[in-house]
Amino acid sequence: ISDPENFVARIRKLNTRIFFAQSKFNLLFESSEGFSKVFTLLAEAGSVATTPQAVEGASFRLCALMGFFRLDPNRVIELVLHACEHFDTNDQMLALLDGFPSSSVHTHFGPGP
Repeated sequence: ISDPENFVARIRKLNTRIFFAQSKFNLLFESSEGFSKVFTLLAEAGSVATTPQAVEGASFRLCALMGFFRLDPNRVIELVLHACEHFDTNDQMLALLDGFPSSSVHTHFGPGP
């Protein structure tokens, strides 16, 4: 090791990269492209009269977006719930929640009666 200060700096950068790098993103500004595609998908699914086949395709694309962009599933569930609230006349929007574990969905509604 010719330069101890350079070595310490490189070790510090390596440790920072290993221990503090995020593997999945929760906030909208951290992965804006991924969440913007989720917004677009939900807007398209909610604005048209959807068939069960279209909902199944949208659910598949939603899971693919979550995997590709490493989006937090809890945040995506919140966005789907907001879309269901916004497009309240479209009953097929709730079918998008079928791809998520029911325990994850129930945590967003709060404690039961």
